[in-house]
Amino acid sequence: MNSTVRPAPTGKRGRRRRIPPNLFGIPFGIAGVADVWATAASTLGISRAIPDAIDILAAVGWAAIVGLYFSQGRARLAADVRDPVVAPFVALSVIAPILPAVTLSGYAFEAARAVIVGLVALTVLFGAWLTGQWIVGEIDQDKLHPGYLLPTVAGGLVSAYAAAAVDMRALAEALFGWGIVSWLLLGSLIMGRRFIRPPLAPALIPTHAIEVAPPAVAGIAYFEINGGRIDLVATALAGYTAAMALVQLRLVPIYVRLPFSAGFWTFTLPYAALGTLGALWIELKTPAGASAYAVIDVGLITVLVSAILARSFIAIGRDQFLPPVNGEPADDQASATRAPEPRNAAVVK
Repeated sequence: MNSTVRPAPTGKRGRRRRIPPNLFGIPFGIAGVADVWATAASTLGISRAIPDAIDILAAVGWAAIVGLYFSQGRARLAADVRDPVVAPFVALSVIAPILPAVTLSGYAFEAARAVIVGLVALTVLFGAWLTGQWIVGEIDQDKLHPGYLLPTVAGGLVSAYAAAAVDMRALAEALFGWGIVSWLLLGSLIMGRRFIRPPLAPALIPTHAIEVAPPAVAGIAYFEINGGRIDLVATALAGYTAAMALVQLRLVPIYVRLPFSAGFWTFTLPYAALGTLGALWIELKTPAGASAYAVIDVGLITVLVSAILARSFIAIGRDQFLPPVNGEPADDQASATRAPEPRNAAVVK
């Protein structure tokens, strides 16, 4: 791999296109949907073939995006991991395949365990490097966004869930602690920025949904670690998840006014995690009408992700899905009417 940025893919109109790291949210979100289906399978009495097929789709999508993203060259990767806006999304390149690897453990346990260990190691190393980079990088407070929760919080908690799923309890507990402490530290900074600083650039507004993910993923990981027992910690995490889900209702009017972009895939994983946690509680509590609740739970997240997928295909057909390379004008008509955005935010559209 050379040290220059390689030619970017070209759209049907001949303009060069950027492969931004937030595209890794696509396989991550699809894998999250598979997790909802897998968790609800016993309640609904359905075959695991459905979530397994979705996980295969996620794995294939991840491999394709890895190839496209890293084909841009080492210089592009180096620029992205130092960029205060897009760097957190690069972490998804190693976090996204963890969930399909857990599914693989049901068919090839030792192979899946080795894959999970490797991915967890990369997640921890990259999360640690980014933390160090943020410490020495003097980040502009106005560029701090909820995506900063991805490398260490989502990375730590998803890794904890995966480690517990392959019988590595001590590692799972350590990763859970890393994720929780990172959430407490980073979450307070991000929430404070949202309260007292100017609004995020339009391209980053979908990252508000990420605030739902930490308590939901923490609840999922905690159940996997403690064997599915409902206790004070599990209930507290569920309560905070519900509170953050209600906050999202106030943001819906803002979301619906946004022009569609690849950034909409940011919505998928947090809401899939919410759906998975809901399916777990339905399975554990078995309330009257559990099957109906599970159908609603699975149906809502499936419709959401299917709608985003369909809209993505439309945008691809119009050559509007990928952002142009810096310095080239966007070719979608909507761009002419959008408010100016910070330069760095443009690459995460």
